[in-house]
Amino acid sequence: MRRAILLLAVFLVVGALAFAEGPVATFGADAYNGIAIASPSTGTTVAAYDYSWVGAGGMDAKFQYTSADGNAGLRVRMRTTPEGSATVGVANLNQFNAFGKFFNGMVTVRAGVLDDYTTATGVWNCYGNTDGAVGLYAAVAPVAGLTVGYFQPIPAAAKDVAKLIDGAKAGVAYSMSGIGSVVAGAVLTSATYGMQIYFGGSVSAVKDLSLSFEGAYTTASANSPIDFLLNAGYSMGALSVGSYVGVHSAGSELDWGLEPTVSYKVTDNLTVNAIVNLYGLSSTTGNKLVWMSPIDAGAIAGGVESFNFGGGVSVNYAASGATITIGDFFSGATAGGNVVYVGMEFAL
Repeated sequence: MRRAILLLAVFLVVGALAFAEGPVATFGADAYNGIAIASPSTGTTVAAYDYSWVGAGGMDAKFQYTSADGNAGLRVRMRTTPEGSATVGVANLNQFNAFGKFFNGMVTVRAGVLDDYTTATGVWNCYGNTDGAVGLYAAVAPVAGLTVGYFQPIPAAAKDVAKLIDGAKAGVAYSMSGIGSVVAGAVLTSATYGMQIYFGGSVSAVKDLSLSFEGAYTTASANSPIDFLLNAGYSMGALSVGSYVGVHSAGSELDWGLEPTVSYKVTDNLTVNAIVNLYGLSSTTGNKLVWMSPIDAGAIAGGVESFNFGGGVSVNYAASGATITIGDFFSGATAGGNVVYVGMEFAL
């Protein structure tokens, strides 16, 4: 059935492009790699450094074919599995979809292995996105700034009828130029987990101030988890300050995280950064907010602690589509320690 969906995507775009003039093809690629030397109390370890969506040692190759008027197109992305996975370097077709716009752009339809974030949140986790999901997505924009979207997943096997419901998503997004945006939606899941209700938004009304938030609540789960994330920043010329704030609640568990940051742009290419990571835990399964750190601090945190702190500095140099990062991060956990890391990212 999934193969049929992919064929439908190709049929949709070929049919739409057949009536379009001057289609445009674009290519792109992203690659990321690096090394981290961690020195916890249990002994020094050397591992791949990973702070990207691609993953250390991974690579994205992207292709887009779009009609001149932008009303139809095909998007393809191949991603290699990163270091640490069971099959390092194996390429996966994790995006392959066609899209078409109808009724003067009021209706957009996508089919295939999707990549859509139209009605998803956007601080970090992007609740409600359909990146890599297989199915059909339709969005309606009845008035300027308002979008209503629905995603229908397609199961791998025709017999998995229950999965036609599991993973279905509906969302609404509204944006006002110069003021901000809001988004809300729901993800239907199996009876075990119930429904995930998510929300998010951003404020752009104040010059040099960035403020965005997102959260989610999952019903019918044993712990009914609630997550809330906030990202705030303020720029003063070359100097920028900000902070991430995160709260995770599940039953009697309450985890929190606070991460102030500061960066200074020395030149157009060179930026110096500093970060502090504070978090408190009440769970027995580890920090749910460890993703906030610029390095996988959980790898050297050494277990669950009611309070922990960390911090670090880094330098970024960017030029000609490449970024080199050199940094140091320290974790004050019981089995914590220091990690020195070097990373390089290419974007073509």
